[in-house]
Amino acid sequence: MAQEKRKSQQTASYYEQVRLALNNFPDPQWLGEHSPLAAPYFLGAALKRSAQAATRQGRGEILQQELQMAAQALWPGPLPADKESMVTAVNEERQEQGNKGAMYHYLLLELRYFRRYFYPRAHPRAKREIDIREYLGVGRGPYFSHLKTARQNLGDALLGRLRPSFRLERPVLRSEALIARETFIQACLADLKAGKTVAISGMGGVGKTSLGAAVARQWPAQPVFWFTIRPTFNDQLSSLLFSLGNYLHQQEASSLWLQLVADKGKIENYNLALAQLRDDLHALPRSPLFCFDDTDYLQAEPEKLSSGQLQIREFLGSLRGLVPLLLIGQQDILAADVHHQLPGLTSSQVATLLAETGVPFNLQDVDLLHAYTGGNPRLLKLCAALAKDGLSLAEISSKLVGAPALQALLERLWQRLTAAERQMLLRLAVFRSPAPDDAWPDARLALQRLVEQHIAQRDGFGGVFLLPVVRDLLVDDRRRFPAELYDQCHLEAANIRALRGDFTDAAWHYSQAGEGSLAIQAWFPHREQEVKRGKAAMALVIFQQMSSRRLDENERQALALMRAELYQLSGDVEKGAAELEAIEWPREHMVTADVLLLKGQFLNAFGRIPAALGTYEEGMAVLTHLLRRHAHFRYNRSLLYIQQRQMEDAWHEARLVQYEAFQLLGILEDERGRIDEAYRCHRRALSLAKSINHERGIAQTNRELAVLLVRQGKTEEALTYAQEAVAYFRRIGDRLGLEKMNNILTGIYFAAGQLEKSIEAAESAVSFFEEAGMPYWVGTTGATLAEAYFDFGDLDKAEQVAWKVLQTEEPHSYPYALFTLGRVKHAREDLAGAERHFENSLETAQENGDRYLEAYAWQALGKVYRDLGQSERSRSALTTALQQFEVLANTQEIEATRHLLAAD
Repeated sequence: MAQEKRKSQQTASYYEQVRLALNNFPDPQWLGEHSPLAAPYFLGAALKRSAQAATRQGRGEILQQELQMAAQALWPGPLPADKESMVTAVNEERQEQGNKGAMYHYLLLELRYFRRYFYPRAHPRAKREIDIREYLGVGRGPYFSHLKTARQNLGDALLGRLRPSFRLERPVLRSEALIARETFIQACLADLKAGKTVAISGMGGVGKTSLGAAVARQWPAQPVFWFTIRPTFNDQLSSLLFSLGNYLHQQEASSLWLQLVADKGKIENYNLALAQLRDDLHALPRSPLFCFDDTDYLQAEPEKLSSGQLQIREFLGSLRGLVPLLLIGQQDILAADVHHQLPGLTSSQVATLLAETGVPFNLQDVDLLHAYTGGNPRLLKLCAALAKDGLSLAEISSKLVGAPALQALLERLWQRLTAAERQMLLRLAVFRSPAPDDAWPDARLALQRLVEQHIAQRDGFGGVFLLPVVRDLLVDDRRRFPAELYDQCHLEAANIRALRGDFTDAAWHYSQAGEGSLAIQAWFPHREQEVKRGKAAMALVIFQQMSSRRLDENERQALALMRAELYQLSGDVEKGAAELEAIEWPREHMVTADVLLLKGQFLNAFGRIPAALGTYEEGMAVLTHLLRRHAHFRYNRSLLYIQQRQMEDAWHEARLVQYEAFQLLGILEDERGRIDEAYRCHRRALSLAKSINHERGIAQTNRELAVLLVRQGKTEEALTYAQEAVAYFRRIGDRLGLEKMNNILTGIYFAAGQLEKSIEAAESAVSFFEEAGMPYWVGTTGATLAEAYFDFGDLDKAEQVAWKVLQTEEPHSYPYALFTLGRVKHAREDLAGAERHFENSLETAQENGDRYLEAYAWQALGKVYRDLGQSERSRSALTTALQQFEVLANTQEIEATRHLLAAD
């Protein structure tokens, strides 16, 4: 029981900090002094947006502002103008959704903490919980439950605003590494400004990163994107793309970031990501500089690289010529245009370094030190630190000759550290990226000493880290890092990460400490939001090797479900299916429904359709049973709480289920050719989606209605729905959805006879889909573009694009391209060629079940048969076309076909 309590405390720590910050919201001084959420590490980019960052009270005021902005993000749309408007909107929402809506949660936060609409002493008073409960008409238990949910939603919104786990890297500029490097710096800058890919290589500690940092500081377009490749931490392309998307989003170029967010962290098409990146770079006023450090991890033969490392290497290759690239590593760098090899310092430069650090020396000391260190600035700086701590340069050189340089220097430094400094050194060593500088208020002096001795460094943005080489030596040296101390340091690091909302890194530290149970507890409740933040690949690295031997039954089930979900996201469906098969799942448990849904998706991917359908049926049976029990509990509880309207809490989910059912029915009715029924189902789905403010659903159903209506020839109405869909796709940041709507608008403009608009929209969409490597959408959009060119009178372009569509080999686009080729042949009076293409188009449309194109193909064949003098075949074809158009309820083509029949 004690262990369960400890687990709960660990995983709830971030939300506890949110609660404490809200409880002390009116006091910015308290926030700045006591809340880790007001520290520079957590506030990050928000500090740049304010001049208040220099003082603790100023940072407290920034946190106040960020909390208010995060709360504002909970309210759908602009905030109300006054209290009365807000209360009216909340009451209307509560009638629809009960006490689960975003507006209601905003009102809770407003009443209890923010008081922007309610004067501090106005009724209901903020600190009189009973006043607030009476004002809202809810009981004590529901009130605190709702308030906790509101705080959690606010905490998630705050993480979404500040993104502390996506801190932009800021390499530290070390003066000792820049001695005699100005020529290199200027040469790199000149090559990079010319758009070249530049490489810096050299031995460890020679100053490559500092040189790159100096180049970055002088780059005219600030800030620079810097990414250090760290194995098992961020050596997956998804990690790179999320970091890059966040960087560009901060520069107000957000296509990549918004698409990643809209896709909820699942990157299915890396070509699409590259296309978004190109758009973002084009939107920037000046070309940024991309720097990639420690590229040595990408240098091995392809078969020795992980799939993530190989993807990063290919991605870096695709960036060449697109943006200036600076690549840094010890070995020869990947396909660089210009390569700079950094040498060690000369003896005279060593003397300069010693003079700058204030260490007394003679020429003999310099020669010995140069021979021992090879002019390596990092080793020289450590030697200087020892000399300033009491050892002479002669003693350092004579006693350490023949010993491994870094290990020997670290040993000497270790001996001269205090117990507190040693402990701080080990506490920092377990972090893979900069740790929060504010995490150790009890060890400020020890930490400062490590910084002064150049063993630790601050990044200037609230982070502190050890020199990578020192960290590696410490982690590998079990004499200084016995197992118990190692585990203790990782547990502390896990708590530090979890307290700041970095649940994936917290899980990694728990796993390193051998606490698999705590790792699962840290990640499982937050897995959906962590996946949305691009942490899926990192989480898979953590959990795929975790042993379940010491886990209890619930934890083994959670681990198997997490692995299966993560394998599915990575595209490895076989391993995902195996994880689910290895566990016996309880029949009456909500998680079993999730498992069966996942199993069905795996079976579908394997092509085992009947088995997948059976699994979905089984899952629905489980849900039905659970819902019956849920309703029974609801009914009994409602007898006690009916006056609080607790039964209404289920309405939101119920309406979401209704929405999905009507949306699916609309698609099925459309496939069956029952157009009016399909329209009614989609209209009902749209109404449901709007009633619960389901924005993605609103966008998708508007798209379905636009497609349905344009096929009926109702172009004006179709355009209205299409424009609403565009507005919602733009609002949720779904660029791919927008481009798909561009494809649909192409068809609408075409049907309306607005050929120039149709061609303009289609050319843009085809270009996007080609660059994103999406042949299906190239085919569908290209097919409409070919038709538009034909109607515009450009037969050559129509023919060219139609053949291009055929080359995509997409079955749904294929008959449309054949149809356009038939029209081209007919226009050129090649009747035999036209007949052949139209018949092929008809046959393929029938195979696809495409009644819409089938009708047009019969109509076109009727015209060709007429021109060939085959009147009976012409009348038969036109009669069939008329019947098809009547089923489709396309009044315009019904009249046109009747006119053709009358002319015969």
